[in-house]
This record gives sequence, C-alpha cells and structure tokens, in this order.
Amino acid sequence: MGTAFDACRCAGNKELHRNVLDPYHMIEAIDPQNLNVFQTVREITGYLNIQSWPENMTDFSVFSNLVTIGGRALYRLEISPPPL
Repeated sequence: MGTAFDACRCAGNKELHRNVLDPYHMIEAIDPQNLNVFQTVREITGYLNIQSWPENMTDFSVFSNLVTIGGRALYRLEISPPPL
C-alpha cells in the first residue's frame, strides 16, 4: 500500500493480490483496515487490479468515493507453459 496518496488522488497503479499470508514468498496478508485508505480516494491515475479480497469484507465500499481510474496501460499476466 505504501505509495503516493493524498486526500483525493492515488498516483500510479494499484494491485491487491494477497488476502492470506504467503510464507513461501514472504508476503504478508492485506490487513483489511489498511484498505480504508481508499475511502478518500477519488482518482487512481493508473489501473486498479484486484485479484483477491478479504473474506470478511463483503463489498467494495472502501472505493465508494472513487470516480476515475485513469490507467491506459494494459495489465498483462504472463504465465510460462509447463515444462515438457
């Protein structure tokens, strides 16, 4: 989450991937309370990519003030084929 936020604008792309602890990759789970920072955001200048969401949050209300997502770059997930 540690990127540029102000009261209304979030600069750059935002990606939300983990809602569970991933000890193999040493990635901590997203604390749902940290998502509250988005409640004041009206604009994200890049894209918003949500790949997982905390089970105890039943909606996207933290984005209720979001008006504009300005990302123009395509998100591209590349997965290597399994070895033969």
